[in-house]
Amino acid sequence: MSTGLEYIPDRYSKTEEVIALTKVVGEFGGIYTSHMRDEAAVICDAVRETVRIAEETGVRANIAHFKVCGKNNWGLMKQAIALIRDAGPAGSMLSPISIPIPNPLRLARSGRFPSSRTTSNPWRKSGKRPKTFIIRSAPRRSLKRRRAVLGRASQGAGR
Repeated sequence: MSTGLEYIPDRYSKTEEVIALTKVVGEFGGIYTSHMRDEAAVICDAVRETVRIAEETGVRANIAHFKVCGKNNWGLMKQAIALIRDAGPAGSMLSPISIPIPNPLRLARSGRFPSSRTTSNPWRKSGKRPKTFIIRSAPRRSLKRRRAVLGRASQGAGR
């Protein structure tokens, strides 16, 4: 199960609600992955919440994009790591997933790493709209292509 507790509407979920859902996931041997509620000033509270969910459900938990945002909060990373390390059995069930990128802002500006600006509008640099967007704006052609693909699939094409 995956939650985006940092985002709406998951932000309004109570921890108890997440625990109840995660218990069901545990019955089927699943895992819990979370974008925690905060990655800045109250990251330690967010880590404690994730530890609690793992402890009370017995489900392996992953913390997606484990990082601390904001230069003023960088010192909190040591505390956040310590919370996971010191969590006892639940701590061994936590996997903080992080992608170490030195100076990501400079890397994004260099064009070697996609920024949100380039990933949301990948055609910005070239000025050309990708075909997928053209297809969506031409529903008849899109329907025709879908029928052609479905027809080939039913005839065993591609074998």
